[in-house]
Amino acid sequence: MLNPNDAYWSHPKMVADYEHGRGKWATNHRLHGVIHEYGHLAHAVSAPAQYDGLVGQSLSPDQAVTAAKVSTYATTDAREFVAETFTILALRRRRKLDADVLALYKLFGGPTL
Repeated sequence: MLNPNDAYWSHPKMVADYEHGRGKWATNHRLHGVIHEYGHLAHAVSAPAQYDGLVGQSLSPDQAVTAAKVSTYATTDAREFVAETFTILALRRRRKLDADVLALYKLFGGPTL
């Protein structure tokens, strides 16, 4: 969900640089927050049963190690992992994703781009 009152909208690039710099976000793109939320929508539309089944699903310790390669926010739960990974893929960042990251993304029903 996008909050129009969030400080992000005043300075999206500054917020993205800060959040990425501290490892919370997977990219420092100024539209990271928007694309991340779109990732949730794309996930819900492309794999509704999987998306619904992941509500509140914590990651296993091994999955958390994999998710940490994406961002600290990706370690929060399965749906946040998918949204953070989706953001990297959607932006086509020059960041190579490890095979285990892509396999976990697929396991959780991450949308194809």
